[in-house]
Amino acid sequence: MDENGVPRIASSFYCPLTMTVMKDPVQDREGNSYERGAIMRWLEIKDTSPITRNKLKWRHLTPNRALREAIEFEEKRRQRLLEKRQSQKSAMYHEPNRFHDMKHGSVIEKVINECLSEMKINARLDSWGIAFVPMNKLKQKLNMLMVIEALPSRDIFRLCTHVDAVINNTLSTIESDCNRVLRDLIQCGKHGSLTLKKVNNSMRFCFEGKAREITTTQNFRDILFMFVEVAFRMKRKLEAIASYDG
Repeated sequence: MDENGVPRIASSFYCPLTMTVMKDPVQDREGNSYERGAIMRWLEIKDTSPITRNKLKWRHLTPNRALREAIEFEEKRRQRLLEKRQSQKSAMYHEPNRFHDMKHGSVIEKVINECLSEMKINARLDSWGIAFVPMNKLKQKLNMLMVIEALPSRDIFRLCTHVDAVINNTLSTIESDCNRVLRDLIQCGKHGSLTLKKVNNSMRFCFEGKAREITTTQNFRDILFMFVEVAFRMKRKLEAIASYDG
């Protein structure tokens, strides 16, 4: 259950790139599904699957209509349950919150896009609040892709990337080594909002913060460079682990 008492949406309904529920899912030849816009932008920069790292071209993608229909059915069901819960509460309690979310959504979108423009990075948040940024634009020789998420309906933002330095290790070794690396980085930098999770054959590294904390482009720039620097240190440590184990 979520904070509204409504069952959470199944994890298979989420795009592995954006970590948001898919609206227009497409499927590759290996059976992996993605949000169409997200995987197309990924393939503008990469020519491999973000999950398996096998070769992937746009022509290999086909609409996943069964998944789309399942998602639409589940969202309608959740909406009915949510409306039932909300009808039991005072409208006066919710109206200011909706206004607050819209206000913060527009502010953080403006700040993030202005920051990317000032840094001469050719990326902007799309209508879903998502942008893809090559991390070598922020740190040379860091060949990784960063996803910026600033969802208009939520008071949070995320910076995410994938680290695939340890994909040849066993699952137990990956989990223990990565947890140790992350624990060391958090203790050194006190970045308690960082998470590291195994997603198929790579590690998903994220920073999550409150949208209301982003008020200036310099503020967001500082967070960007913090994330990039920690991601760089994370990648080096995991590569060292993989090299030692190999």
